[in-house]
Amino acid sequence: MQIRKRLRDLTAAGEHAEALYRNSGLACRLYYAGLWSAAAPYIAVEIDRFVAGGRVAFPPDYQIILAEDLAREMKKTFESAEILREGESAPSGKAVLRISGIVTKFQAGSRVKRALIGLGVGVTIVRAKVRFTDLLSGQVLLDREPEGITVMGILAGDSQGAGHQLARKIVSLAKSRRLIERK
Repeated sequence: MQIRKRLRDLTAAGEHAEALYRNSGLACRLYYAGLWSAAAPYIAVEIDRFVAGGRVAFPPDYQIILAEDLAREMKKTFESAEILREGESAPSGKAVLRISGIVTKFQAGSRVKRALIGLGVGVTIVRAKVRFTDLLSGQVLLDREPEGITVMGILAGDSQGAGHQLARKIVSLAKSRRLIERK
């Protein structure tokens, strides 16, 4: 009920209130409750490095490459969004979406096996528990576990291609849920 009252107050106040509202965590809560149909609430995205979870041996260089692939894909899809790396200061007055993840499965695969045997032998798999969180409130907006796979490609595909595929799936999740503003 409190959310509906806040929505009425904002609607009565006009466009200025809408601009303030869209830059707050309340925007996401109303949007996902189906009470607000404005454009996506986030105009800045912080991408954290994905870390290995439990007994998963996810190499540090893959962690960096995955974060960079994700940043590149985000910038390509959401051209007007400001992309921040972990540790960079968030812009004041802007709603920031944090994307973080824990790699739950990493299978390095083998380029040689992919090239010589094929049929799914030697595949590289990267699966991560990905969280989309409002930076200001800490509220988790979306929690999914997508997977990236390298099966084939030019010269049997690079194992890091699985991370690139995972990054594209994460961007697709943000796009389908209308989390980030597109212009």
